[in-house]
Amino acid sequence: MPFRSVVGHGRLLRLIARAVSRDTLPPSLLFVGPDGVGKQLVAVALAQAQNCLAVSEIPPFAVEACGSCSSCRKISRRSFADVLFVEPGENGSIVIEQIRHAVSQSAYRPFEGRRRVVIIRDADRVLLPAQNALLKTLEEPAETSQFILVTSRPDVLLPTVRSRIQRLSFGQLTASEVVEIVGGADLDPSVVQVAATAADGSAGRALALVSGELVAARDAAVGVLHNVSMARDARGRMDAAKEFVGKSRAGSTARQDLTRRLSALTSLLRDVELVAAGSTKGLANTDVIDGLKTLSRTYGGVRGVKAFASVGTALDAVERNLSPKVIADWLVCQL
Repeated sequence: MPFRSVVGHGRLLRLIARAVSRDTLPPSLLFVGPDGVGKQLVAVALAQAQNCLAVSEIPPFAVEACGSCSSCRKISRRSFADVLFVEPGENGSIVIEQIRHAVSQSAYRPFEGRRRVVIIRDADRVLLPAQNALLKTLEEPAETSQFILVTSRPDVLLPTVRSRIQRLSFGQLTASEVVEIVGGADLDPSVVQVAATAADGSAGRALALVSGELVAARDAAVGVLHNVSMARDARGRMDAAKEFVGKSRAGSTARQDLTRRLSALTSLLRDVELVAAGSTKGLANTDVIDGLKTLSRTYGGVRGVKAFASVGTALDAVERNLSPKVIADWLVCQL
């Protein structure tokens, strides 16, 4: 994925390429921005630019990877010895053993490339002991090593981590850019357009919407709001919580599914407040406007504001690895 293949973020990509060409790129970077806008893709493109065997200048980029040499292909396949990908495990977290391994590997000189690159995806999921284990390396990295932390929630990182790393902010994609990424010959263009409009600048969200994952999450979110509003006692609320957690989808964990449903709930409640205030401009869920109007009768105003804050607390609890069932049980008592 060379820079030229990344959709959007042109100014930022040119800045990064220029810094690589001048050898002035900070050794530790924090890529910050909404989910699904291409931060991880840019991290991979940067790793290729630093290790490509046929790197060149291809306007508008001062440095550009070829995308086809053995190094570029290996990096794309995640089989390049000098590019290490660190990601959350099955428990949804990045533990200290993973960070220690990355730190250890970064201390060595590159084996087959020019630079060792460590890409930490969802860096906000690095547990606190692991963040502390990363501090010294971020402050005094090896001369030939590059660390790239990717996150949509930088405030979860320790202040001591954030202070040791250069932050680059990625904005939302335009609807046309989302269409360019998501669109394909086998997809109905009208469906893609609706998904792009409802995706709030996130190609990842649009892909989930097209694939049905987001629809399922949103259905669960609508369901829990309706069920809680109809519940007459604590048992009714607990039943609503059980249905909200539900069964995990194939290839997904309970925490991942709960995160999707909570994110969908956040989006719904935001839209409900807009509808309750008499506005339909800027809605993320434009395709369910009638449902938003129905929900606004119950969750407009003070109750909706409280619910929105409670969902934020629930998302934080997911990050702290609390049980999805416990989180859902608590949440339905707050809605």
